[in-house]
Amino acid sequence: MATEDWYDQALNLVESGDLETALEYFDKAIEEDPDNEDYWASKGTTLAGLGRHEEAIECFDRALALDHDFVAVLGEKAASLMQLGRNEEAVADLNRALAIHGNYPELPPDFVQSLWGLNGLANVEIGEEEESGKCFDKVIEIDTTEQAAWVLTGPDLTEVRWHASVEPCIDAILAKDPTDKRNWAFKGITLFLEGKHDAAIDALNRALEIDPNFKAAQEYKAAAQRKWAQQ
Repeated sequence: MATEDWYDQALNLVESGDLETALEYFDKAIEEDPDNEDYWASKGTTLAGLGRHEEAIECFDRALALDHDFVAVLGEKAASLMQLGRNEEAVADLNRALAIHGNYPELPPDFVQSLWGLNGLANVEIGEEEESGKCFDKVIEIDTTEQAAWVLTGPDLTEVRWHASVEPCIDAILAKDPTDKRNWAFKGITLFLEGKHDAAIDALNRALEIDPNFKAAQEYKAAAQRKWAQQ
């Protein structure tokens, strides 16, 4: 089978949800052409989909060694770093991606928006609320109507900058993967802003069960508890 055929088959397997077998096909393609950054990137994304983030980062680094300006891979690597709690490294990669993305006008706006959103979340995690706010401002500039997330002005969660009805989307994601602390935190924020403070605390507790040191969830839970006590 030709190298590109191994790769195409791997992509088809990813599309069908058979990630483990897809990895075998990516490995075949890489074995025949180890200098193809797309092969390494796709393998990394597949590993990340399986929750194997350390291995995914190794693949992303191989892709970046071949193409230092591979913006999509910088974003994917940052997402895996965030899953491992390595938020300062994630911010560095996201800043790099955002510094060079203008050189690639073919990148879709929603992808660039996701880079700013991830950067905002990572900055919250490392206590850089001002930088986080700047990132979320960029999200708003790109599309004020995007139905994707709740974005807040500050850590006390008292003012909504931009929002959309996302709770059903988050529930659908959590039904597939209940182990993602960020989505439990998103759900908690959404419920908080709807005035459902007890339910918000429950969702944020789920995030903290997964990661007791999840700073954003700790802050949001404290805010929800204050509001609940005032009821």
